[in-house]
Amino acid sequence: MAPQFVTQGAINAMRTERIDSRNLLAVRIVCFVMQASSISAVLAVAGVFAVSYAFAHQEHVKPMRAPGPSYAAVAPIFKQNCVGCHSGPHPKNGLDLTSYASIMKGDHDGKVIVPGNPARSRLSEAIHHSLKKPLDSMPPGRTLKKAEIFRIDNWISSGAKEK
Repeated sequence: MAPQFVTQGAINAMRTERIDSRNLLAVRIVCFVMQASSISAVLAVAGVFAVSYAFAHQEHVKPMRAPGPSYAAVAPIFKQNCVGCHSGPHPKNGLDLTSYASIMKGDHDGKVIVPGNPARSRLSEAIHHSLKKPLDSMPPGRTLKKAEIFRIDNWISSGAKEK
């Protein structure tokens, strides 16, 4: 009977300490295994509290993510679909899409890419054909393939990095 009392007491204590459910389950398992001795159960609970405290006070580490695509992943799309109009000494609307630097510079109205935010990037709006003026949708008269749009949006979302 004592181990069951210790188990319920430990569970109630952990609930008041706001320990997560993984540790609560660990307390139940440890106490079940240690039913032979109340002292063993108390020591096991103390051990679980120590481990819980260590986990609760460790620094949270962001999971590592693979780096997003670089400009090299989207450059062929621009070359195939855009540079016919957006290159040379007088590119359309002042937007030169032949190099990373020129894209990041923008056009006559300013920046066309907001790194990390395709929804606020005019370039993304243009290729999605979601601009208020249909004439500003690119490429004119047709749309890019869904995979190409996704690649450009993914590049912008991951920070529009050069390399």
